[in-house]
Amino acid sequence: MLHRRFLMLSTFFAVAMMGLGGAASASAIPAGTTLPLSGFSHMLVDPVHDHVFITGVAADSTILVRNEDGTAAGSISGESGAGGMVLDGSTLYVARCGWNTIDEIDTATLTKTGSFAAAVDGACNLAEAGGRLWYSDSTDQQWGDLWSVSLDSSHTAIDTGRTYYQALFATTSAHPDWLVVSNQLSPASVDVLDVTDPTTPALLGSKSDAGGADFAVSPDGSTLFVPQYDRANAYALPGLTAAGAYPMGIYASAVAVSPSGGKIAVGANGIYWPDVYEFDTGNSTYTTKWDFGATGDTTLSGGLAFTSDERSLLVITQPGAHPVLRVLPALPLGALSVSRSTTTVLYGKAATITAHLTTSTSNRVVKVYRKPVGGGSTVLVASGSVGPAGNFSVAVKPKADMTYWAVWDGDSTHSQTTSTSTRVNVRVQIHSPAQGGYKTQNGARLYHFARSCSGPSHTGCPRFLAYATPLHPGKTLSFTVQGIVNGSWRTLLTGSHAAGSNGKLRLTIYYSSRAVIGHRQRIRFSMKADADHVGNTGPWTPFEVTS
Repeated sequence: MLHRRFLMLSTFFAVAMMGLGGAASASAIPAGTTLPLSGFSHMLVDPVHDHVFITGVAADSTILVRNEDGTAAGSISGESGAGGMVLDGSTLYVARCGWNTIDEIDTATLTKTGSFAAAVDGACNLAEAGGRLWYSDSTDQQWGDLWSVSLDSSHTAIDTGRTYYQALFATTSAHPDWLVVSNQLSPASVDVLDVTDPTTPALLGSKSDAGGADFAVSPDGSTLFVPQYDRANAYALPGLTAAGAYPMGIYASAVAVSPSGGKIAVGANGIYWPDVYEFDTGNSTYTTKWDFGATGDTTLSGGLAFTSDERSLLVITQPGAHPVLRVLPALPLGALSVSRSTTTVLYGKAATITAHLTTSTSNRVVKVYRKPVGGGSTVLVASGSVGPAGNFSVAVKPKADMTYWAVWDGDSTHSQTTSTSTRVNVRVQIHSPAQGGYKTQNGARLYHFARSCSGPSHTGCPRFLAYATPLHPGKTLSFTVQGIVNGSWRTLLTGSHAAGSNGKLRLTIYYSSRAVIGHRQRIRFSMKADADHVGNTGPWTPFEVTS
């Protein structure tokens, strides 16, 4: 019979165990990018360079330049008061409110190439029609005369004598001599002018109660879209007769038309409602909506634009001290998912990740990415074409708990799509090989009895080297020692200790008398889960002291 006293650990436990040195439906909401501006004024897309220009408020002196995916592409400094913008070829004209100046920016180099005098002020809006730039000279952001200035070197300015309240402009390349002007005084009205003669523009159409805080003209010049009340209203040009509506149920704040004219986006002062709605042109039922969640995170007037490739929708909000830019998928997303063959694998073993694309498309290629749960870089695992069933599978051997997801780049009718992620946990392997002894018999490591085992040096004792794969330096390893008592295994000792700097732990078990001889014993080690791996308990390692 083996008693607990026959197997004893030293009272100086730390000496006996030694460390060995050595992450109609509502669409997903992409995260926004906070912009280094105090406020928002205007946004303009440059289709040649795939850039987006954004101006702030009087306190800002920089024009931000972003790529169409929302990433930073530079900035243009020294632009105090920058507001309305017009793009003409490779020149960006920028109205500088309070400075009576329009600056000229080279869109290729993003540098200022010139400036000229113009009494831009007030709402600081700017438009090009009839080969001239149009603006209001309001000095108090209220009433102002409608002016224009020529683009030749003379920069001749002409006052039309027409007066508008916080004048807002829209133009169309389909009718380059048309200028749509909104009078923002309630009830807001809209005029359509032919500015072939800049001195005395001809009135082509006018309508009261048709204005709004924003508006846009279809690429073919046939329709004006205006956010009004709880919808975006459409008016035929130039006569401004009613031509449909795009209702949302909440106060509309902004509107944008896709470059091809096939889609209409309407921003909303949502608060407790969705913040952006997208429609197919001519269809009053929205196809997609987005809700940014926070009550103050609503679409700003003028803060809505399609990218030049129509694949994305740019949205400006300001929920706090700084405006936020979001890039939304303007085309419908593809149907893409990802699955795993198992939730947990043992370290060194494989799992299968399968991307599943059900969208009918000629682009059959998907990509599978990974990122460690505990933090780290995103890595492309593999890419390839899906088979007839829409599946692309890849075998993976993660070294730590890992998230996987799939990406499809989209096609002419669908936006790039990212699947939800799936997680595969990795369970460590625990090892505890016996050290020393003279042979292994029936699976047990045998040790000759040694009186020196109970001495100060503990030599000749059963020894074990414990570690996990992968190695975990400084991680606690716990152990359990059992012996046969009355014909069954009973726990005799338990304990724990931190592994050394190389992730390994040496455990020495010593005894006090010859009574230990001939009694079969066993030991095993375990490690708890951490941020990177699932814990595990290793196999039993049998041992026995013989004479």
